[in-house]
Amino acid sequence: MTSPGDSRPDAGVVVVAAGAGARAGPGEPKQFRPILGVPMLLRALRPFTSHPDVGQVIVVVPAGFEARPPEWLGKLVGDRLALVAGGATRAQSVRAGLGALPPHATVVLVHDAARPFVTRETIDGVIAKARLGVGAVAAIPVYRFPIPSKTSSKSVSRKPYHETVSGGRRLRRGSLER
Repeated sequence: MTSPGDSRPDAGVVVVAAGAGARAGPGEPKQFRPILGVPMLLRALRPFTSHPDVGQVIVVVPAGFEARPPEWLGKLVGDRLALVAGGATRAQSVRAGLGALPPHATVVLVHDAARPFVTRETIDGVIAKARLGVGAVAAIPVYRFPIPSKTSSKSVSRKPYHETVSGGRRLRRGSLER
């Protein structure tokens, strides 16, 4: 949301894509690999670059890729999207991304590029919480699916499973709530 005298979107997004993706095996970094023909990172970026409240997206990439990104990523660089080199740790990479955001970004979202299916609804919910001065962590319901035995006729429960985390908060979609 912007103030009446300012037409710039107020949200800035740091998309952390600086990991080596070593568990994905040899080859290019995991975040550059395609999912059904579309690079994972591009899938992660689209909901943010198309969001009307997002004015700037900073993509934190492995060192060296900020100067020579894959062609599909280089084409996206412009007024609303910039690339910065990541650090040796995730915390250093996030710090680098935060440092590249413009001062008018009063709402900041940090997103992991290895989570390519974030929805507009989730982004809207996190931005709304942040505008209220509440820190928010997006999460989706976790479901437990017991594996029935071959002799059991019990049905599988599809009730959301809420796990308590530190401070007595429960994991829920959109934020951590007490």
